[in-house]
Amino acid sequence: MRASPSDDRMHFYIYSNSPINDIVTQLLPVTKSKSSIIVEQLHPLCIADIYASPCASPISASMFMNDSKKSPNKFHNIFANLWLGEYLSYTKLHYHGFTHILSIIDTEPDYIHVNNIYNFVYKWVNIQDTCDQHIDAHFEDCNEFIYDALRDKSNKVYVHCKKGISRSPCIIIAYIMKYGIGDGDDDNGGGDSNKIWSFDDAYNYVIGKRNTVSPNFAFIESLIHYEDFLRDAKAERYSLSEKSVRSNASM
Repeated sequence: MRASPSDDRMHFYIYSNSPINDIVTQLLPVTKSKSSIIVEQLHPLCIADIYASPCASPISASMFMNDSKKSPNKFHNIFANLWLGEYLSYTKLHYHGFTHILSIIDTEPDYIHVNNIYNFVYKWVNIQDTCDQHIDAHFEDCNEFIYDALRDKSNKVYVHCKKGISRSPCIIIAYIMKYGIGDGDDDNGGGDSNKIWSFDDAYNYVIGKRNTVSPNFAFIESLIHYEDFLRDAKAERYSLSEKSVRSNASM
């Protein structure tokens, strides 16, 4: 599924199997009038073009769940030794056995000041959950951090932002798009770098593990462009490989 904003309209990516009228009802407080919204029901992806502010979170299936169906857990296992969740104090990080911490947050994590005691391996990406942030500039270095950490099965990796809803899930989704998922039995960080996951598949996988996930609109756009980047890079590698084979065969 691909969609690009046109004129002053923006696209909302709505991950929900809810009746279309329920979706429109949820959008009305933002759009202010029914006439300003065009909704096309698609499963599992729904898209609504709305006249709205240039930044708003996409509407996820979690918005249509009863509170009793939303997970109260602070963090969730995504696969193997990779975990996603909200901000935890350094004492809780230590208590739960996390060895590698990837913080996607605009406030300095408290573990930095006590790391001489706990010896976390960490990376802090100082970024806000707003639409003017270029989170895609951090996809590759964050992917590398996770990839390297998962090579050792004794490591336990925690990726977080403030609430584990927008920023950190975006990073996890980008990782899965590039490397997929795995049990860590191979030597490439628990994934297959030759198989590219679509944004849709990666998003649905992550929200299946943590149902409060809802990256903001700009982050969604970045992930969609990242899928295109990954596919172009794969096609280029394939083309170079084919040229190499033909060149060797001609010798």
